[in-house]
Amino acid sequence: KLPIATPLKSFAKSILYRSSFIVSKNTEKNEKEAYDDIFKYINKNITGKPVFLYPFNTWGFPIYTHHGGFISSYTPTYNLFYNNQSSPKFKYVLQNDLNYSIDKLFENRDGKNFDDRWDEMWKNLNEGIIKRWKERYMLTHVIRENSFPLKFPIIYQNSYYTVYEIE
Repeated sequence: KLPIATPLKSFAKSILYRSSFIVSKNTEKNEKEAYDDIFKYINKNITGKPVFLYPFNTWGFPIYTHHGGFISSYTPTYNLFYNNQSSPKFKYVLQNDLNYSIDKLFENRDGKNFDDRWDEMWKNLNEGIIKRWKERYMLTHVIRENSFPLKFPIIYQNSYYTVYEIE
């Protein structure tokens, strides 16, 4: 088990862990175990102040590790619904690097289309954008599905995910 810093994180981890098996496909258990394996590796073997890019629709990252994470579909954007403003960094990355607008992302505001949009952006992500994020935002590592390989040095790999170090 991974060490958890707070009771809230511990509670959230238990909910995430249980719910991932309830609503998932049969292959999810293997994917979940592979994702857990990645966290065990990075928590034990990567030191310093790394910043990880991880699958946009995977929201357990901040719960399972003390390492920094880049934007994802769960980046705090709740203020969009209250005062129609977003984080300047989030908005810039979304519009300029991912070629998506805030309006298009939240169009219809239903969960399925929202997740599909993030999946599309994740699948279209390339080394050029990731290198730019390294320069601008000090991104150091990428966790990526093996089915979407990148041309960076591999530091760890399991049956489902690869951890890359960005050069």
